[in-house]
Amino acid sequence: MPATSTISRHWRPRTLLQLVLLGFVLVTAPLLYLIYETTHSLDTVASRMQQYSQEALSTTQRGQQLVSLSIELERTARQFQVVRADSLHTLFSQQLDRFRNLLELQHQQADIGGLYQELEQLLVPLPDLVSGQDTASELDTVLTQIDSKTEQLRDSVDKLVNQRLDELNHFNEDTRTHLLLSSTLLLALSLVLMIMSGLVITRPVRRLEKMITLLGEGKALPSNRIGGPAELANLGGKLHWLDQQLASLEQQKKQFLRHMSHELKTPLASLREGADLLGEGVLGELNTSQQEVVELMQYNSQQLQRLIEQLLDYNMLHQNLPMAVSACELPTLIKEVVTLHQLSVQQKQIHLQTQGDALSWPVDRHKLQRCLDNLISNAINYGAREGQILVAWQTLNNRLIIDVANTGQTIAAAERVRIFEPFYQGQSQRLGPLKGSGIGLSVARDCIEAHGGSLTLHDLHGFDVCFRIELPESEHLAV
Repeated sequence: MPATSTISRHWRPRTLLQLVLLGFVLVTAPLLYLIYETTHSLDTVASRMQQYSQEALSTTQRGQQLVSLSIELERTARQFQVVRADSLHTLFSQQLDRFRNLLELQHQQADIGGLYQELEQLLVPLPDLVSGQDTASELDTVLTQIDSKTEQLRDSVDKLVNQRLDELNHFNEDTRTHLLLSSTLLLALSLVLMIMSGLVITRPVRRLEKMITLLGEGKALPSNRIGGPAELANLGGKLHWLDQQLASLEQQKKQFLRHMSHELKTPLASLREGADLLGEGVLGELNTSQQEVVELMQYNSQQLQRLIEQLLDYNMLHQNLPMAVSACELPTLIKEVVTLHQLSVQQKQIHLQTQGDALSWPVDRHKLQRCLDNLISNAINYGAREGQILVAWQTLNNRLIIDVANTGQTIAAAERVRIFEPFYQGQSQRLGPLKGSGIGLSVARDCIEAHGGSLTLHDLHGFDVCFRIELPESEHLAV
């Protein structure tokens, strides 16, 4: 028995079904009580109305009967005074008994104490006055008083009936007010219980929603467990397990990228060294065709090295390494990046133009250089042969703006929202023998976002594609 009591005292809903059923019971309990109280009050009002109606009807009828009997008594008494017939005396006695019985019943049903006593006193000498020989004047006086008192009795009963009807109306109004107040309180209680039940159910759901959002954003999940029903708690545990699995997969991916990049760079270094030896004529002079082949090998080995470096940069950016911010000469940095692509620009006969004033700005030089390198490489590989490329920079509202624009293939509207996703490659065809890795723009965006800036697509007159870099306000040095 004590164990059972302990279990009952500490019982709480464990499953979502139990919680929903408990909430339903708590919400409907006040409503059921309201229905019961309303039904009970209506029954009480109906019963009282029926009782008052019957009493009012019977009291009013007796009052009318007493008035009629008083008239009959007077008529019978006067006839007996004249005729002196035994039948009239007997009729008078019967009428007098009936009058007394009705008067007694009326006294029991209605509050007519004073008139009842007065009428009783008037009825006592009435038989002797009727039987007497010289009592006509006294009989007339008594009969007149009886008629008058009977009329007063009827009026008193009517007032009493009206008074009780007023009491009934007041009772009905009080009952209506009570029901209205009870309905308001019970409905408010039901609403509060409904909100509380909803919060108990939705609170863990909102926490699960927040956990899913954090999971999608790649952020750490809170360590505390989800409370509430067992189903939602288990789902929270599954999300923690999924978070661990994703973290493990992310670690494996980074390790794979590091190993793959290292394994690719070793043979690539040998290929570049061999191509350079051939190009320098160490192994003998090359004819024109052989020199073109060697230059092609050198160019594509550089492109392959750039792809490998993009993989390394992507892996490094996701390790949250500290920024190395220092004042950087933008024209010098941009010239260095453009020089790296001079051979590709010449081969495709692209007109590359830089535009901007001398400017120094605090940035992480390596990250900004990697971003510009990827954007210019992207403009060369996806731009039109014999097209145009513009690299322009300026300050606007204390923000550094750098535009990298090119003519050629446009970016479809459906691809613009996904163009910065890692490993995403659109329908635009890359010009050249090597296929892109699909992470160049993602690396460029991460480099700029590490500065607190943004990299977006921008519409620039005269160019089909334009990527705009915006770095936030900072203390910059004009040269």
